Amino acid sequence: MRKRFVASQAGLFTAIVLLTTLASIALPVPVIDAASAQNPPLRPGGPNDPNRPPRPGDPDDPNRPPRPGDPGDPNRPPRPGDPNDPDRPPRPGDPDDPNRPQRAGDPPQQGARDINETDLNTTGSTAISGDVWADNWFRLHVNGRELIEDSVSIRTERSFNAEQFSFRADLPITFAFEFRDFMENETGLEYIGTGRQQMGDGGAIAQFRNTRTGAPIAVTDSNWRCLTVQHAPVDTACAAERNPIVDSSVCAQKTTPIPDNWTAPDFDDSAWPHATEHSVAAVRPKDGYDRIDWLGGAKLIWGPDLQRDNVVLCRLTVR
Repeated sequence: MRKRFVASQAGLFTAIVLLTTLASIALPVPVIDAASAQNPPLRPGGPNDPNRPPRPGDPDDPNRPPRPGDPGDPNRPPRPGDPNDPDRPPRPGDPDDPNRPQRAGDPPQQGARDINETDLNTTGSTAISGDVWADNWFRLHVNGRELIEDSVSIRTERSFNAEQFSFRADLPITFAFEFRDFMENETGLEYIGTGRQQMGDGGAIAQFRNTRTGAPIAVTDSNWRCLTVQHAPVDTACAAERNPIVDSSVCAQKTTPIPDNWTAPDFDDSAWPHATEHSVAAVRPKDGYDRIDWLGGAKLIWGPDLQRDNVVLCRLTVR
């Protein structure tokens, strides 16, 4: 009996020693790197795979239509601070920041000369005074010959200025304008790659008077015929693209060939649509516009779409 008890004690002692030994052995503990936890390994097709093509409905799916409230939603009203918020104050370095230093190609700053006056050396029985304001640029032909173009380059992003000029011509007179809105490329966008990337907007107004009598000869209104020859982007969702590519599916453009001799008096423009009149509130003209005493019948005109009609040809013949 005593031998059994001693044996039991010996076995128990051996077991305790064995457990103590095992507990003293340092077992490896897995260490999780915080960076690895935040950046799990790439899996082909996984959400963080940079080569994974966008799936239908993904935010970067180029064919996904804008949803209500998306930046590309044409019906989304501007929110406070949006680039198209009319009440958004200019930010440091913005083109309309009054404290931003003048840069090469900039339009005149506030307080600078925003009307360019020109006396053109032409011949004709009638002395005519012309006033033109365009967002952003124009070229004018009279009776098939180039008369004048905007004094600020089309490559200037915010070329808001008016042109006043005098010339002579014979009646009947055919006025033929080429109007262009600024766009960085054929996507029709401006400020590409910045937080202000957006579709631009156009608009133009002109009037012509008899210099001697002051009587109106012509004003821009819906009687003019206007043909849009470049319309972009076809899909407004292009404005929200991180990398808008010319003629890609979402940033496609629609073009119409410029007709031969379209500035000539005998050109038939009867198939062209009438000009669309736009309100001052829609165009928001500035810099030079308020310096002109516009006749009551003079209207801001453009193609039907202020934002996406980027190159517009307009004609009127006065007999």
